Amino acid sequence: MTLLEQAQALLARQVFTLNEARAFAALASQARAEEARRFDELWEAVYALADEATLAWLAGEEGNP
Repeated sequence: MTLLEQAQALLARQVFTLNEARAFAALASQARAEEARRFDELWEAVYALADEATLAWLAGEEGNP
């Protein structure tokens, strides 16, 4: 299994925890050349998911008394 395949498997999980983020970062640190560029793109996806989760959490918090 390639580094990218391992990273995609982490991203496919229902919950992406800090442990998965650390594992993802460890895989990314091993990548070289084109694979490293692809990891940069995957990091953007991770950041976008985190932003969405944070916004959803904030929206839920605002709706609670």
